[in-house]
Amino acid sequence: MCRVDEEIKKASTNEGKWSQAHICIESKTANPTAFGHVPKGLPMDFFDPEWFNNCSPAQKTSCANIMSITFLPDILRSIQGKQHPDEKLGDKKFSEKYWEEATKDYDLSHKIAGEDDSSSDSEDFNSDLSPDSENS
Repeated sequence: MCRVDEEIKKASTNEGKWSQAHICIESKTANPTAFGHVPKGLPMDFFDPEWFNNCSPAQKTSCANIMSITFLPDILRSIQGKQHPDEKLGDKKFSEKYWEEATKDYDLSHKIAGEDDSSSDSEDFNSDLSPDSENS
């Protein structure tokens, strides 16, 4: 959230507006947090690409909904006071339109590999259950 706060503050100061939003101050010494786990099912672009790419495939799968995005590719256009016309699109159409551009910095090889593995596993599973395999 600090990252979003920073972008909002930058956008406000660039437009000459005074920001009265709360200020996110990072602590020099990290205190234990009440949130011990990464939130699950958030849109893909909620996560920092560098942080996301360093996660394990299991973490990537559980924390991000990779088929959904929230922000326009230029995040400043998403958080300015003026609404961009594409923000009126439904979630599915918005994601379809901007998904490729918004996810270009994210390593999604775990999803591609997972789809290939699951299809071959299901073929192997189905071939094991075929009537011909019972006779051999």
